Amino acid sequence: MREAIVALRKANPGQDPRKIAGEFRARGFKAPSPNTIAVILKEEGLTRQKRKRNAWFRQWPGQLTVPDHPNHVWTVDYKGWFRLLDKTICYPLTIMDLHSRFMIGCIPLSRPAFDPTWASFDRLFRRFGLPEIIRVDNGTPFAGRGAGGISRMSALWLRLGIDVEFIEPGKPQQNGSHERMHRTLKREFRKGRNMRQQTRLMRSWRRIYNHRRGHEALGMAVPASRYVRSVRSFPPIIPDFQYDEGEAVRRVKRSGEILWAGKRRYVNQGLRGCSVGLLEDQNGDLIVYAGSVLLGL
Repeated sequence: MREAIVALRKANPGQDPRKIAGEFRARGFKAPSPNTIAVILKEEGLTRQKRKRNAWFRQWPGQLTVPDHPNHVWTVDYKGWFRLLDKTICYPLTIMDLHSRFMIGCIPLSRPAFDPTWASFDRLFRRFGLPEIIRVDNGTPFAGRGAGGISRMSALWLRLGIDVEFIEPGKPQQNGSHERMHRTLKREFRKGRNMRQQTRLMRSWRRIYNHRRGHEALGMAVPASRYVRSVRSFPPIIPDFQYDEGEAVRRVKRSGEILWAGKRRYVNQGLRGCSVGLLEDQNGDLIVYAGSVLLGL
């Protein structure tokens, strides 16, 4: 029986234990259980090994930045989803300038995915310019599970020269001002009939929040009185990461891998299309960077 299982697996390496059991039954034999077949295949060294990828790694700042001027820190988050009157699911994307409490954007989206989120940031960057730092939580699409915890979204921010601050998991108080704004939004906004009407309602709420509502943190001044557009403009072409002359540079493939010493090494699929820098330390190990962000060893 063991020899027959091994022969069937070698004849068709793509067959899993359930299909091998089905093959036995199709030939008129009493089949062993799929669990038994799986044990035999493992003992014979015929199980498919999953590719080992780099362990998840992210650095959290020891101390979050306290902004001292407009566009120093933008805080970004998705408010919890809700259904509109036509049963459409809505995820409000909210962006706030932490120094002035000015609402950069309050945009209802159908899902918290990369494409609609980046399209929103593309418009906001063109209108308001670029911040120095963006502070986010560890959720999609801002953070990834590859090396450095960088996603496709945060990779683009970094390439634009925007530092990314991730708050620690389970500590929403590190983004407390933004959470307080969400509480106000939840209390005051109205549900629209559809996504188009919800967009108009949130634009109206944002104008009131920025131009009419006084804030205690600002001495009861309105956010619009403290905010000015950033002097850093959104470039027509997003530049790649830059590295010093002594660093080896590799381009990350669509699979998230780089070629090094004749082998494919997985780094992070969120960095696909970007370059990474490799620098040898005194022990002969390679330190890998995406721009100035340490990805790992």
